Amino acid sequence: MLSTYRPTKAQLEAFRLLCRARRSVLKPEDVGLPKRTAQRGPTVPGLTQPEVDTLMHRGFNTYARYEQGRRVPSPAYLLELAVALRFKESEYRQAHMDLYGTTPAPLDPEAGLDVPPDYKTKVEGQKAISYLNDHRWNLRYHNEAFRQMMPSGKVPANMAEWFLFSAEAREVLVGYFAFWAPKLVPQFRASVSASPKDRHLLRLRDRLLRDERLSAIYNQGDNAYIHPDGDRRPMNHGTRGFGWAVMLSARPEGSPLFREMTINFHPDPTVARYTAQGAGNPTRMGV
Repeated sequence: MLSTYRPTKAQLEAFRLLCRARRSVLKPEDVGLPKRTAQRGPTVPGLTQPEVDTLMHRGFNTYARYEQGRRVPSPAYLLELAVALRFKESEYRQAHMDLYGTTPAPLDPEAGLDVPPDYKTKVEGQKAISYLNDHRWNLRYHNEAFRQMMPSGKVPANMAEWFLFSAEAREVLVGYFAFWAPKLVPQFRASVSASPKDRHLLRLRDRLLRDERLSAIYNQGDNAYIHPDGDRRPMNHGTRGFGWAVMLSARPEGSPLFREMTINFHPDPTVARYTAQGAGNPTRMGV
């Protein structure tokens, strides 16, 4: 289905001004092009429009059409342009939202790999189960309610490694292959797709693919699921017994590769029926 979104004149003008500003501060030699020889007439500040075409290996006058507002660039071209003209992360994000009405993946895969330290206070102050992990699923912060969820009382270092491979996860996440793995594995696959060269994620992926049941879910092409926000799933809480886990997901604006999870736990002994990984649909059961 084709998008009906169209940028306004003001948004196109903002993009035009951004492009002019970015190329005005770059010299040809800054981006690997030959340094200009002395020339008559006024000096051109920064890169010329034809030099941008040369830098991006495009035909003459390609860039000019976009900077002059005669055409809207494709998302792929915008990404290449942002790299070529060294857009800031915030500039690329704003341009993408202006031109297409959507938020892009980070321009720099390593952007936002940390969060303000006050997130520790935020997470630890929650009454509900709360934790925050980075793009590798490494656990950064958690609260006491999260620790109490674990039968062992021990907090895992990496959430993906815990929910994919640990025996404890199979105990806590009731009906694992019926209600949890079909959601968790695609989420993990989305992380690998977003960071395809990350050695830690690739190591976990290779280990997952050696598991027949998990690999079958991972390779199921029509199972796209990237966030758990609002889900209700059966759980065997480490200290409170059986009940429903209601998942609430959020991402820090300045660190979009992080994810903050809040889990509201509602005790319900009848959830024990799902320990056979099975029958029924927990989303139809009342909390």
